[in-house]
Amino acid sequence: MRMTIPHGLLLAALVLLGACGDGTVRPPPGSDLWGDDDDTSPLECGSFHEDIQPLLLQQCLSCHRSNAASGGLALEDLNDVMEGGTSGPSVECGSCDTSLLYLRVTGLAQPIMPPTGYVAMPADQAQCICDWINAGCPDS
Repeated sequence: MRMTIPHGLLLAALVLLGACGDGTVRPPPGSDLWGDDDDTSPLECGSFHEDIQPLLLQQCLSCHRSNAASGGLALEDLNDVMEGGTSGPSVECGSCDTSLLYLRVTGLAQPIMPPTGYVAMPADQAQCICDWINAGCPDS
């Protein structure tokens, strides 16, 4: 008789055990079981072209591209981001707390982006956008 393990249970066990795709096993992030979690670093978020644009292209382009800009907002390049959409400017350089782009991807302003049915932007990527905005929206 062959015993099978449901995929969901197996996945949960691998996550809890910290199994990596390369066959190594590490404790979950933040657990500090081995005392060496200092090798992880936050995302670098200093440049629109190198850091922010790839996030926007990956997360937002399905609805916010120049030839079909939902809400009048295209997010393909820095000029698009600065121009904003029908709700106004998407960023206020120097203040992520008042920038619609950040507020909407974090759910702090309506409508929340992305809309229901799409994968939300990970918190570290949203924080990267906030850091970039707070740094004055550098383009390089």
